Amino acid sequence: MTNHGDHLQRISTGLRVQFEWMTFRRALGREVVDRFAETVGADPKQINSSKALLDRKHPAVLRLNALRRTIRDWWFQNSLPYVEQGIRLVRQEKVTAFNEQLQAFERELADAVAELSAAYAEIVDDARERLGSLFDGSDYPADPASEFQMSWDFPSLAPPDYLLQINPALYEQELAKMKARFSETVELAETTFATEFATLVGELRDRITAENMRFPEGKLRHIQEFVGRFRDLSIGSNGDLDRLVDQFDDLAGGITRDALDADAVKQQLTNTLSEMGEAVNDVLERRPARTIRIPKAEPAAAE
Repeated sequence: MTNHGDHLQRISTGLRVQFEWMTFRRALGREVVDRFAETVGADPKQINSSKALLDRKHPAVLRLNALRRTIRDWWFQNSLPYVEQGIRLVRQEKVTAFNEQLQAFERELADAVAELSAAYAEIVDDARERLGSLFDGSDYPADPASEFQMSWDFPSLAPPDYLLQINPALYEQELAKMKARFSETVELAETTFATEFATLVGELRDRITAENMRFPEGKLRHIQEFVGRFRDLSIGSNGDLDRLVDQFDDLAGGITRDALDADAVKQQLTNTLSEMGEAVNDVLERRPARTIRIPKAEPAAAE
């Protein structure tokens, strides 16, 4: 019988992506808060106030924040969760491709930071005018380029080899901990996929049954993206989940505009999606998933 935790450990490595990012807000000083509280007759201890250092709607700032989201989303979408915070798992065979993509992101980040640097004096002048007496020049670094950095590494998740020579018993203890972490990671990955799957099933069912229903083109595209990502990242540790995803893909692939024009077909799809939602809940609760018969969506008959 396959030990999926051991298999995952053999084919994976850790990937950690980190950001150093300039803060865009700063808490107001106690003296300022006290003055404000006195003005409005409030208890200063109940007031949390901060000031916006930069205009977050400035194009250069928008670009930087959007790029950080893009990098983070790419990292999450192309890796598996790991039980240690800040680390995710990637296939060892894809390390070179990941490293090249991260280098490309790093170059894009440098370009975005250069754009901010070119507009930095203007942005700070705007903050000086906008904040008035709350403006403090020490809040703003002389060189913003040093405030926006990304880094990544591929940390080893196994106990170091030298430990085996120094203290074999301790090495075995750490090895057992690692195996337990990977077993836990398998369950974490299954739960993460099943939760996203359940959300997609529910959203598609709600869209199909909504009044003034529009063809769920966007939802179907999201389903295709999920199925592709699942098949790329799954290690086959849960046969029920694998089967449900395949069935969901078949079902979604048969949804056409003509099919949804037929009330009987729409009702059949709705019933099947409800059953599928219950089946994925079985997976989340570690029960054997129930069997689902996938209907063949037929186009509406011509009148």
